[in-house]
Amino acid sequence: MAARAVEDFALSKRLIGERSEYLPKRQAGSISQPAELSAKKGGGNMTNIFDNIELLEKRDELRDSFMRKKEDKSSLQKYSTLIDVIDEWKYSTGPIFDQPPYTSEMSGFDGGRLLKRSFRDPFEARLKGAYSSGFKNGAHVVTIDPSKPASTPIVATFFSHGSDVIDSSSIRIYNNSLHSSLKQPELIGVKQIFNYSLGIKVCVGVGSRNSYTIIIYYCDSEGLVSAASMATAPFDVQANYRFEYDSERKLCAVTSGVDIWRRKSL
Repeated sequence: MAARAVEDFALSKRLIGERSEYLPKRQAGSISQPAELSAKKGGGNMTNIFDNIELLEKRDELRDSFMRKKEDKSSLQKYSTLIDVIDEWKYSTGPIFDQPPYTSEMSGFDGGRLLKRSFRDPFEARLKGAYSSGFKNGAHVVTIDPSKPASTPIVATFFSHGSDVIDSSSIRIYNNSLHSSLKQPELIGVKQIFNYSLGIKVCVGVGSRNSYTIIIYYCDSEGLVSAASMATAPFDVQANYRFEYDSERKLCAVTSGVDIWRRKSL
């Protein structure tokens, strides 16, 4: 049971968008930015998230919602049926269609790329190390993570798109076309991505074992992310990031005082 608890905590942290080992330790008094969010100069006045009551209250509200949804087994069962009505599957080496953006790069990993090969279905793809992104009516609605063997539960993240908000729920599914199980689906984590103000987007995510992540994205006039702040459990640390783009406006580096991720030369 203890090992499973550790696994759940680590998995929920990843799915809500953070890896704390890549974040610098927070030192008292080291961040003096005002609590108000500002998009000036692409995040030049980045907030101290731990001083922003509004975002902390949003985290607590989402945590309460997570606990209620976790007990609603009938609703969780409905999520798995969505996999059967997908219009199109796209396969990749990473969760390249997921929101919020750039969480892999902010953790020091490549974001992934589309694969040219196809698979019989996402269940075959996950056994062969590929991410499967499902689309319905042109909208990205689910991503299935790679995992094996077939008896390993599927980890799928479902996305719901509103006019200004994207909600996602990450669920462990035990029953699939290659393996039968009587276990009910389990909710691992939930996220909400929303427009906070002009040029600023926020992602708040919570998961098992009180894990959470709050990310503030500061965007330039063209909508590209120029800076970000991220706060995370269990150590209540914050890191501030800068994003660099090439002449074609494609991401080439993420820094936080030092390089966190830099695109490999072609």
